[in-house]
Amino acid sequence: MESLQRHVRGVRETTALVAGVPVRRFRPARTGAGLIFHVHGGAFVAGSSLAARAHSQLASSHDVELVSVDYRLAPEHPFPAGLDDLWAVYSEVARDRPTVIVGESAGGGLAMSLVRRVLDRGAAAPEGLVTMFPWADLTNTSDSFLRNEHRDLLSRKGLSRSAVAYAGDHDLTNPLVSPLYGPLQTFLQR
Repeated sequence: MESLQRHVRGVRETTALVAGVPVRRFRPARTGAGLIFHVHGGAFVAGSSLAARAHSQLASSHDVELVSVDYRLAPEHPFPAGLDDLWAVYSEVARDRPTVIVGESAGGGLAMSLVRRVLDRGAAAPEGLVTMFPWADLTNTSDSFLRNEHRDLLSRKGLSRSAVAYAGDHDLTNPLVSPLYGPLQTFLQR
């Protein structure tokens, strides 16, 4: 499905390795210093940087580069592999640049974990964090989750399998696995 997304006119799409991690870059003809750092969704077990094509219009309309990371996926590569990949790429491409981190679903949760790691390591905070329907609680036990269980497209059983595959030997309430379990003030700092 992702590969069927249309290219945005005037935005050059390339692939590269950054810190040994595959990335997809979207650059408008006029590109300023800013950066959109994209983290794709896919329940930690699927998805790719091709999902960023849906956001490449943002890069064009704001004259910034968009970088999307093909981080390692579970179950072959459980936590913290994907987060380590994001940190490695972020450390290279976001240095001294105004950056907004964007993620959807599992990528939204990973984006939140990345901000936590950035701040824990003493790096410069991003200018912003945009999460779309972030999967930030891998226990799948919130009131909202349970109330909507039979309405959601993805089953609780399937998501729970993905959560366990991603977390590996780590507790699902580890704040870097499920950012909702960490201090939310982290995301308000500037």
